[in-house]
Amino acid sequence: MKKKFVLTGVALTTLLLAACGGVDNTGKENKADESVKKVSSNTEDSKLVKSGPLLEIGQYHNGDNGEKITLTAIATPKQNIDMTPLTMQIKDVKLLKHEKISEASKEQAALNYNKDQSAISDPYYTVQVQFSAANTTDNNVQTNGIESITTNTGIQMDMESGLYDESVGSSLNGKVTKEYGSAGFVGSDGNINSIKIKFANIADADSYETLHDASDNIEINLSK
Repeated sequence: MKKKFVLTGVALTTLLLAACGGVDNTGKENKADESVKKVSSNTEDSKLVKSGPLLEIGQYHNGDNGEKITLTAIATPKQNIDMTPLTMQIKDVKLLKHEKISEASKEQAALNYNKDQSAISDPYYTVQVQFSAANTTDNNVQTNGIESITTNTGIQMDMESGLYDESVGSSLNGKVTKEYGSAGFVGSDGNINSIKIKFANIADADSYETLHDASDNIEINLSK
């Protein structure tokens, strides 16, 4: 069953718009659109981004209830994963620091990530993944999104706890590509250098017959 992706406010905006720029998985610089930087950056504080994605380490948004959300690590691997009949592509991965957490923000985060409110510290960190799925056939296919995200520090995020993924149960018509976002709750330790992403199985959208098993773990190194 598809679970609702309930991230709200600037956290969701960051996830869905975080599509380009930064440093890729090989350490090469990917220059972001300069026009985006000029429009979105405050002249009084070059790190404050009022609209659009966070593209450089140290940039931040001011979120709901006074929350500050800062980009602390990034990778833009543009890595394709063959899961015939779908081709998945990991576009970017971001580690975000959330601080100045109000009681309302703690309550919302606990709901979003299926956590006890006591687990929501100030600050806390999330991993956000932007990816796409391309249907290479004429048939309707269902993706079950990301099965799990695991950090190099031993934290596992999945649909049971800590992970929200808007692609779970999403149906793709023949020969179409869809863009998706997923977010995972890391907790208070932001010393993350790499993550492993595992995609769930692919199924026929009508019969739900499995067409491709879950992927292997795909390791992504983050640049800070």
